Amino acid sequence: MAKLQDCQFIKVKIDGKELKGASEEDTYKDWMEGYAPVNLQAYSGIDGATYAPVTLSLLMTKESSEIYETYLKRGYKRIDVTIVHRNSDKFGMLYESLNVEYQDCQFQYITFENIDGRLFLCTSVIVEGAVQVTMQVPNSTDTGLDKVGPIKYDIAAKALK
Repeated sequence: MAKLQDCQFIKVKIDGKELKGASEEDTYKDWMEGYAPVNLQAYSGIDGATYAPVTLSLLMTKESSEIYETYLKRGYKRIDVTIVHRNSDKFGMLYESLNVEYQDCQFQYITFENIDGRLFLCTSVIVEGAVQVTMQVPNSTDTGLDKVGPIKYDIAAKALK
């Protein structure tokens, strides 16, 4: 069971090393729990699609302190972030409705905030590489779910992959 109610599950990799979180949920064991209310915001730029920074509020753990240390050192080469939103409705209990993988990101800022008596590391990431989206949406007859994707867009190449 998730420690936070109605949370998202977030995986952060720095130079290929996955930072552990405190989730005890079977499917997302050792992922971070937190909030990313606006998970994906794409807009049209002069050279093609681009993405708005993604704001994350991560439940603070000993392991998530590595994000702050990495931010201060600036010694990383690559940061990847995966965010999973789940739904629970007539189609099932807690299925992945949206899974977004951001590749080659930069931390824009870091703050620490107390939310409902818990400490959160809040950050925003700027996406410079690729974004891959997978969704589960109701089918046309509203009797089940259809999988959409993965749809992957490489920002630098300005192309679907």
